[in-house]
Amino acid sequence: MATALPVAAEAAKLAQETWQPFMYGLATAVQAEIAALTGDHERATGLANEAERIALPAGARPVLATVRLTRGLTALGEERFDDAFAALSRMLDPADPAYQLALRAYCLAELTEAAVRAGRTDAMREIADEGASIGIARVRPCPAHHRGPSQSGSTGRSGSGAVRLAPDTAVRRDRRPRPRDQRRAV
Repeated sequence: MATALPVAAEAAKLAQETWQPFMYGLATAVQAEIAALTGDHERATGLANEAERIALPAGARPVLATVRLTRGLTALGEERFDDAFAALSRMLDPADPAYQLALRAYCLAELTEAAVRAGRTDAMREIADEGASIGIARVRPCPAHHRGPSQSGSTGRSGSGAVRLAPDTAVRRDRRPRPRDQRRAV
């Protein structure tokens, strides 16, 4: 977060200087999200309002989705779980201006937390079932869990004598070292 905040502020400044209102709205929405994540709810709300003011007339869905996420995060932080659920669930409604195809699953963790804390697990179950049917909430196994010990970065030995393979060589099909993998003789 320490790096994200000044970068987002610089992006907003650059967007203003170069007359890019959409990018300014997006950078402002990102600043609002960062403020919400760091617990600065008053600042998050002010920045979200500004970003929404820019995005609504243009129908800038990615900006509006980020604003919705910010509003949900702020409500979660303030323990207003029903409000958080309402704000975040709008991101999944194709009829809502905050719906954006690429960001529709971006809020599922926060939405789940809001649903559980608001006592709306049945509604969340319906959302998850619907999401699974269209492929946005499907649980996909991690490939690392299905590899043998030599492929997952372990030699199979445990304890202090264990040797770890370099991550980039552990998953390659051919085991010949690449020039960049070899150490230089000093």
